[in-house]
Amino acid sequence: MGVLFAIEHGDRDRLLAFDDAEDACEYVHEVIEERWEEPYVAELDKAWDAIHRVLADGHLAFDNGDFPLNRCILGGRILASDDETLVLKVASEVHEVSAALELVTRDWFATMYRQIDSADFESERSDDEIEYTWSNFEDARRLWKAAASGNRDVIFSSS
Repeated sequence: MGVLFAIEHGDRDRLLAFDDAEDACEYVHEVIEERWEEPYVAELDKAWDAIHRVLADGHLAFDNGDFPLNRCILGGRILASDDETLVLKVASEVHEVSAALELVTRDWFATMYRQIDSADFESERSDDEIEYTWSNFEDARRLWKAAASGNRDVIFSSS
């Protein structure tokens, strides 16, 4: 399951201060997740994978696609990438990402979803699956808008 959190700068500073990924992930679980601040959380379930592929270049990688859309999920500063994934997006980029996400239309999103290479993506191309992914994308978009309004950093966490 993937989750986006819009975090305060103090949380960002704490995450960057950790020497190892396990400590950073533990901080997310024990502090940030426990706080669970609405509207600064977007649960994306398994849709995060497809959302990233749609907004990047169809593949699942940390450095693919173009800024600002590729920052929505996996783009940014990688804090953990083994057992868990944790990626930080700094507040200075949040306004650009949020503005770009606002321009994404349902038709464009569905077209890009259908173009994902099936060789490394096992999900269906059904209308129901596209609707499920779009709904989760809208949750992500709301999170990014809240982060921009609150001048917050954003992290993506998946385990």
